[in-house]
Amino acid sequence: MKIALATLLLAAGLVAGTGALAQVPNLEAVRAAAEKGDAQGQALLGMALLVGRGTPRNEAAGIDWLKKAADQGNAMGQGFLGYAYLEGLGVPKDVVQGMAWTRKSAVQGLAAAQATLARLYFAGQDVPVNDEEAVKWMRLAANQGNRDGQRLLGAAFATGRGVPKDLDEARKWLQLAANQGDDEAKSALALLAGNAPSPRVSANDFERMKALAESGNREAQHNLAFMYYEGKVVPENQALAAQWYRKAAEQGLVTSQFNLAVHYATGSGLPKDMSQAVHWYLLAAEQHHAKAMYNLSIAYERGEGVTRDLVEAAMWVRLAAKSGHEQAAKSMAQVDAKLRPDEIADANRRTALWLKTNPKP
Repeated sequence: MKIALATLLLAAGLVAGTGALAQVPNLEAVRAAAEKGDAQGQALLGMALLVGRGTPRNEAAGIDWLKKAADQGNAMGQGFLGYAYLEGLGVPKDVVQGMAWTRKSAVQGLAAAQATLARLYFAGQDVPVNDEEAVKWMRLAANQGNRDGQRLLGAAFATGRGVPKDLDEARKWLQLAANQGDDEAKSALALLAGNAPSPRVSANDFERMKALAESGNREAQHNLAFMYYEGKVVPENQALAAQWYRKAAEQGLVTSQFNLAVHYATGSGLPKDMSQAVHWYLLAAEQHHAKAMYNLSIAYERGEGVTRDLVEAAMWVRLAAKSGHEQAAKSMAQVDAKLRPDEIADANRRTALWLKTNPKP
């Protein structure tokens, strides 16, 4: 929620366009207006006190002023108060109160509050996921020029959540957010460059993604690896592909873990090593990667990189099938045909135990 707070602060003039906190202009005049009952002054004074901007931090006093502004129907005061309840800042965390005040503010048209609702519904943070509701608030915020709303709407179009998938629309909204200095939007644009249906990607896109990858962004590392693997955007280089997949895999990115395992299994870009392939398949499988589970079942069935173990193979093929791998569902009977009834029962027991101890995120 830090970005939402930054947007609220920007709306209030308590943060500079660069994202750095700014001094409150003429705080005494703001205080005087607040004490005379001016709702906007109360909202500004409340937030200044809440975050300690231009005045010593005093959360209790800040909340009092925000409540006064919110009770008068001031959209900014409602938005700030909603944020405080959602984050437990100056008050005990209360999602119901936080959502209620944020919605009041959003209905009045405060773009920052609209973006906050969009984010909460899109991520399922404190509330159930609701893509339709999320997109409604994203559009309202984005159309007011709110960069959070623009970035979120871009993400919705990129993933097809709540709207038909449309990469051109995704790039349009992400670019609008990036033009306002949104680093997450810049990162997303670079990642989209790696997944674009056309191999014609600009040099700027590639260099931006490479810079992100070198800074440690695991998604950028994965997409850079794919570019080297595919050889459309840059000359094919399987060694560099494996190198960048490893960097992302070591940060826990499941698809990179699987792809690195495939590089080891095929000897593409690095020496073939089935024990290393099994190692990375296992890490991906622990994150419920269906293909990794299926490949583990094959490894155990054949004894490649591990000691041959048909019961373990049967467990992994079951897990792969339960995770939606179609070929695993077809192969299960073939693996079971090599087992005794007690071994099948053991495989079922292991499967149930694995699922219990490795709940799906």
